[in-house]
Amino acid sequence: MEKIYYKTTRGQLLLFCFSLFLLALGLSTMNIITLAIVCLSVINASMLHFNLFIDTRNCNILNRMDFGVQVFTLVFSLIKFLLLTN
Repeated sequence: MEKIYYKTTRGQLLLFCFSLFLLALGLSTMNIITLAIVCLSVINASMLHFNLFIDTRNCNILNRMDFGVQVFTLVFSLIKFLLLTN
């Protein structure tokens, strides 16, 4: 199968920066309301990910890094939220 590389756009870079910001916020906060907002924001960012990165066959490293950061942030923030609410 042929690897496809699309050009990186400004929107994709901004989304990746926003994902890194949410990761930093999720790692640093101990407030459950902030963690809930981070979880919801990551879910919205993942929907935006599939609008900005048009094709799933895109082998651009930013595509894979952004989705990986979003999944890690969601799982980590959700587990941290559940542990703090106990």
